[in-house]
Amino acid sequence: MRRIYQLIGLFCSFAAGMLVVGCAEQETRSTESLLATAGFQTHVANTAQKQKLLASLPPDQITTIQKNGHTYYVFPDLKNNSALVGTQKEYQTYLQLKLAKNISDQNLQAAQLNAMPPVGWGAWGGWAGAWGPRWGWR
Repeated sequence: MRRIYQLIGLFCSFAAGMLVVGCAEQETRSTESLLATAGFQTHVANTAQKQKLLASLPPDQITTIQKNGHTYYVFPDLKNNSALVGTQKEYQTYLQLKLAKNISDQNLQAAQLNAMPPVGWGAWGGWAGAWGPRWGWR
């Protein structure tokens, strides 16, 4: 019996780990898609200097880099040995797209919750019918 509990615990740990990895990977793909839509350009790290710079950037995070008096926003894509690079204009577009996506996601979530059928509190009276008056919560 103890062995079964250990296997169930191991399976649950594995499933939780896969869920976390999957969610993080989906968020990274979403960010990359928004950046590309905003006009960020893909630059391949085809020299040793570019590869060193790419490796020094924090993964899954936009980093600000100053070069020749200009500000660039860089999102590393280590799997493809490249980076998405944009200027202030593209970065502002990305922020607007991200805000619009967040609002859209919230609206979708609210619509899905509103479309759900009622839970059925009426079958046993719910808070207002059975519990409220008896316990003086009204």
